[in-house]
Amino acid sequence: MDKYEIDYFVKKLQAYRLPGKQKFENLKITFYLSTPLCLTYPFMNIDSILGHLIFMEALARDYFITDKKYNLSQHINIGHPPYDNYKIGDMSIGRTSVGILDEGCPYKHNTIYKRFETDMANFRGKIRVGSGFFKSYCIQHITIPTTKVIFYVRGNRKIISYLIERNLTGLGKFVRIGYGKIKKIEYENTKEDYSIVKDGLAMRPIPLEMCKYHEDQAIFAYRPPYWEAKNNKLCAVPLTAVKLK
Repeated sequence: MDKYEIDYFVKKLQAYRLPGKQKFENLKITFYLSTPLCLTYPFMNIDSILGHLIFMEALARDYFITDKKYNLSQHINIGHPPYDNYKIGDMSIGRTSVGILDEGCPYKHNTIYKRFETDMANFRGKIRVGSGFFKSYCIQHITIPTTKVIFYVRGNRKIISYLIERNLTGLGKFVRIGYGKIKKIEYENTKEDYSIVKDGLAMRPIPLEMCKYHEDQAIFAYRPPYWEAKNNKLCAVPLTAVKLK
């Protein structure tokens, strides 16, 4: 994007504010799915999903013409996030869990084929399918026939439900072709906050600086945007044993 495009998007992002007041509750959000889930990364993070939905609200149709390689999130100022943060020293993570799938649900390997359809062509001439715009290719991906995905959040129920129910139709990858279609959503209050740790297990990537004990470790992005390389740290692996400092 050039400077004028960036200035246009930044102006819209800085003018947007989330509705409602800052009020946090311990939530369990269950998404029931009617089609298999497709993932290209081991875990889904609901703070990333909410950030995506906030951008869709702030930019409306302009969201679909933004340059996805430019980090516009550094310019947004929504006043207060829809979820709480957990802090130890200078380190901060969102009180949001990764998605919990059906236990023992098998992972399956599938392939999507993309090819040029001659029935859709309204012109004559030679079409090159070995390269260029009409190139045919196949995408290999993982699908999981889970019936539901559960997230734990210490957040604002009203704002979160507002964002989800206005703009979210599916979870995971390839939603546009039918994967991860949402059938029903349930919001429940829990007595305790399970967004960081539940039953002694890490519910999200937790930087080792925040851990007193960890069973396993790996390099993960610990905060959104999760594609930003600078957000990668050595973290406790989600759904493994952990104790916080």
